[in-house]
Amino acid sequence: MKNNVAIGALGVVLLLSGCAFDYYMPATQSVPLFTQKGDVKVLASAGLDKENYVGEVQCAYSMLDHLSISGAFSGMGGKKNDQFIQPDGVAFDVALGYYKSFSESIVFETYGGIGAYSRYPRYNPGDALIQYDNVSDINAVNLFVQPNLGYVAPNFEFALSTRIAQWSFTRVENRATPGTDEYDRLRQIARGKNFVVFEPALTLRGGSEYKKVQIQIVKTLPDRVNGKRLFDTFHISAGLILVFPKGSQKNR
Repeated sequence: MKNNVAIGALGVVLLLSGCAFDYYMPATQSVPLFTQKGDVKVLASAGLDKENYVGEVQCAYSMLDHLSISGAFSGMGGKKNDQFIQPDGVAFDVALGYYKSFSESIVFETYGGIGAYSRYPRYNPGDALIQYDNVSDINAVNLFVQPNLGYVAPNFEFALSTRIAQWSFTRVENRATPGTDEYDRLRQIARGKNFVVFEPALTLRGGSEYKKVQIQIVKTLPDRVNGKRLFDTFHISAGLILVFPKGSQKNR
């Protein structure tokens, strides 16, 4: 059953994700849905489409009643096509959160954090985009808040969340050829520098009490600036979340 869920999740990723390289890809949002202090939740997930892929690891800890921390790291890449060999990248964030259970099944959380993002699109040497060096360099930092509202049960969890982020692109080294679409897209990012994005997300989990398959869909708003698509339209990921509860000697 779990294998079928995982295969289905991968199919959703392949069908619904975009197929073009994006200079910004939103991360899988951390939605731990804590109900008590002392719990640790670890998520490993992956997202991919015809051109891009990302692997992510998250960890969250409810260190006190109503207070938690979280951290995440992701590595990004892409398949070779007519323009790009491999648009590599990394991202990470850390956050401090508040959580509260309103009943046995309803949980509210809100997180505030900071993150960093780097991408290095490597252009195909046989493509006309090349100018001097075939690697652009894009660095950014962000501040964000993220409220979560979820339903929790031993075998199923459901959550709605929205990350509101202020992205500041601190470095945009444009190595594409002037006059090309890629050059114009990078120039648009360099000129704008600061962007506010809204990222509503849907998270679904199913499995046992301490081990669940997770699927998450994140929508980026806006994904275009002055008519040019700069950001990923959807981020869709599938993975496995493990719970290490307070008093880990419990039977699982």
